[in-house]
Amino acid sequence: MMIKSASFRLRAWSSWAGIPRRSVAARAQDRNEFRQSQNAAFASSTTTPSSGAPSPSSNASSTSSTATTTAKRKPEFYVARLDRGNRPVFNEETMAGETRLARNSRTCPTRELYFLHGQWGRHKSPYRKFRHMANLFQSAPFQRLMFPDLFCVGSLAGALTYYNEFVVGSQEAFSLISMSPTAFAGATTAIGLLAGFRLNNSYGRYNEGRKAWSDTQTILRNFARQIMMFTPAEGCQAQKSRLLRLCQAFPVAFLFHLNDKGCHYNMKRLSKLGDKQFYERVQAEFEAELADIYGLEIDYDNDKATSATTTHSGTADNKTDTMDLLQQDYDRLCAAKARKGHVPLEVLICMGEALAFVNSTGKISPHYLKAMEENIQGLCQTLGSGERISKTPLPTGFSRHSSRLLFMWSNSLPFALYPLLGPLGTLPTTLLTTYAVLGIEDISIQLEEPFDILPLRQFSNTMYDSINAIEGNYRPPVMTSGGTSAT
Repeated sequence: MMIKSASFRLRAWSSWAGIPRRSVAARAQDRNEFRQSQNAAFASSTTTPSSGAPSPSSNASSTSSTATTTAKRKPEFYVARLDRGNRPVFNEETMAGETRLARNSRTCPTRELYFLHGQWGRHKSPYRKFRHMANLFQSAPFQRLMFPDLFCVGSLAGALTYYNEFVVGSQEAFSLISMSPTAFAGATTAIGLLAGFRLNNSYGRYNEGRKAWSDTQTILRNFARQIMMFTPAEGCQAQKSRLLRLCQAFPVAFLFHLNDKGCHYNMKRLSKLGDKQFYERVQAEFEAELADIYGLEIDYDNDKATSATTTHSGTADNKTDTMDLLQQDYDRLCAAKARKGHVPLEVLICMGEALAFVNSTGKISPHYLKAMEENIQGLCQTLGSGERISKTPLPTGFSRHSSRLLFMWSNSLPFALYPLLGPLGTLPTTLLTTYAVLGIEDISIQLEEPFDILPLRQFSNTMYDSINAIEGNYRPPVMTSGGTSAT
């Protein structure tokens, strides 16, 4: 009987939450179909080995020479760099003169964009408080707390006021429901310290995540500069181009590894119980962005990716070798993403293979090779830092305990305020105090997962542009007849 009652409550809650009721067998069938489709896609992309590309290892030579995409869908959100003059890259909104990513529902947090020089002036303006008050009801903390927190506390405060004023009345003061304000003051102090402690720890995680991406950007810039300086052009031109493209692919792989939507926040799951199409949509976004980096054009009708640019320097044979090698890497990374592998680690492995090939030619100094290898180690370290933040939240016991205490405190607040403020002041003061304290706790919850609110896509675009600038602006020294070098 108890099991039947629990099953009924679960079905009722699922219906109220808008979750479609589907049988366990149907969900298992969806999972099996998705696994089979991904395995078939991976097998089709790795069955035809390449014969002409100068592969540095057996792993690279086993990938397909034709970059076969693993998803037939077209990207819904990614805007190719050639089209960015005609289409907006980000879905932005402006409130009271402040621009940020648009929120597609009231439960979404605030997601900032890069700050430019002009925005700092508005950020420090002495009139900022009036501007912030003007958009109070559109702010993320207010809309997130509006229901259920503020609604529950406000309803309780209104019900308490009605009972004490109209049911009991002033002639029966001993029957009024209230709480000692003096005893409640100590609990309020402890709650304030708890909220501050929670916020400080969450901001530490946010700051660590921001530093991890900043370190990634610095390492990739140094790595690209060393690739241009130290990698010999003769016999290693294909590997040089490969390393530069891998440097641009790493932040994209890192981004999709830390954020399941690839920071395309308007992408929604069709079902909370499992959506196999969701992974195909994410795969399409990943492949489109990776093809843009590698200079490939995806033919969605024939389900293939072919070369769209021929900007690589060198002879015709070198260009062919370079494109074959880049297509192999593209296939390899797309296949790793399709089978839910570790794509950033796959990028680092490809980097190591390219360095090993350059070292095998004997045309690079061991000191230069060691300096370049240290960059790969640094990227591996930042990858570990990001995974540590993403996979280990603050102790969940502490989070649950603080949530319970804040819930009990906020719902007890009207009982302590009524003896002091009476019927007119209880409700507004309760709502303001609850909004102030619970708003701090809600912001700390958002900061705890920094990779959901940091501008990771802008970080990735900046790294791409930086590497392009290094590659395009570097001028190798040329020895003159007098023994001096000139560029």
